[in-house]
Amino acid sequence: MKDKVLNIIKSIKFFNCWSLFYAVILFIAAIYNYVYNFQYYSFADVFINYQGGFVRRGLMGEMLYRLHGLGFDPLHTALLLCLVAYLTIVMFMVNGFKRRGYSLGLLCVSFLIGGVGIFGLSFFRRDFIELCILLIIVKSWTKMNFRLWLVLANTLTVIAILLHEPYAFYGLPIVMLLTYLRTYKLNKSLFCWIPSFAAFLLCLKYSGNTEVYAAIMQSIKPYADYHNVIEFFTFDSLSVMRMHLHYNFFAILNHLPTIIGSIGSILVTLYYGANATSQYTRSYVSPQERTNYFALLSFLMLCQIPMFTILSIDYTRTCIYASISAYIVFFCLDAESCTKLLPRWYRNLAESFLTAMNRIVPPTRLKIFAIAFFIGTVQQTSQSTLGLFRDSEFGNTFMVLYKMVRLLLAGC
Repeated sequence: MKDKVLNIIKSIKFFNCWSLFYAVILFIAAIYNYVYNFQYYSFADVFINYQGGFVRRGLMGEMLYRLHGLGFDPLHTALLLCLVAYLTIVMFMVNGFKRRGYSLGLLCVSFLIGGVGIFGLSFFRRDFIELCILLIIVKSWTKMNFRLWLVLANTLTVIAILLHEPYAFYGLPIVMLLTYLRTYKLNKSLFCWIPSFAAFLLCLKYSGNTEVYAAIMQSIKPYADYHNVIEFFTFDSLSVMRMHLHYNFFAILNHLPTIIGSIGSILVTLYYGANATSQYTRSYVSPQERTNYFALLSFLMLCQIPMFTILSIDYTRTCIYASISAYIVFFCLDAESCTKLLPRWYRNLAESFLTAMNRIVPPTRLKIFAIAFFIGTVQQTSQSTLGLFRDSEFGNTFMVLYKMVRLLLAGC
């Protein structure tokens, strides 16, 4: 009887049935988060604009400010843009998974497209807009003349950095690798992206101050009067880095569970990304295919070390940046280009790490399902280790059903 139950749980059909149920739960959660728990405080930094002078993250807010003058509602416009971008990435991921025979249920985890259902769109703001920009850049690399591509890609990269400067930590490495695939010259590959590097340095220099903060808050008061919403603009850069370092590693009451939760998020993303598709697929996944994606994923994780340490406490968002941007490259490029994208020494190192990881925890369907079911990612370091379980598929299902029951009881 026990073996029969295990065989049912390990079947692709059972996994797909569970994933369909969980996708419905995520849809309900997304609606609930929008109607009852929308975090205006978290979302409203999209309204940062240039009314106090040039400042990082101000491009989208400036566009929304101008649209407000034309009679458009900035909040609904921003929400619509973010939702369209999210749905674009969803369709891209679904098409890529279907084309390769991967189970679509694998997409529901918190660091892939399930994140919006779990945390709500307000926590992701411009993230999927940036990923759409990266998708356009990588897609066009496969179709355009190289020089024309450089002009287009630099323009779009500058726009993405002006929207949200952390894009540079995963977007710039990808475009430089793509450039190197055409030039095979490191210096030339770096030189091609001087405009994008300049935009990033400008964002670092003009990071905001008390005067800029006051001017922005005054300008958005008619449509986004959220008290202290971008208060971090009043802090100097060193204070911001120290604050993130403290919350990531040295918070007195919970620094050990914080570190465990943070490392857990990264390890789960790496292990799941490398092995889930090969366990739940209707076609054969070659070792080269697994290594190509794992090498990309691990490389982009390494590129975001500043985000994981002193520039952010949002671990789910950084895992989303790495995993989805790796899939964008992986699905758009052919196998040969993916293999050549990273240096041979790094691919060998990634392959050795993957082999060692899988030797310690041999991948099976049961393990992948257990990870998806019981372990998520820490949304931010303040969740400590508890966030790993709270943001799992089981944890989210429990919370959604609990909230629905409370609403029903309140209605009665």
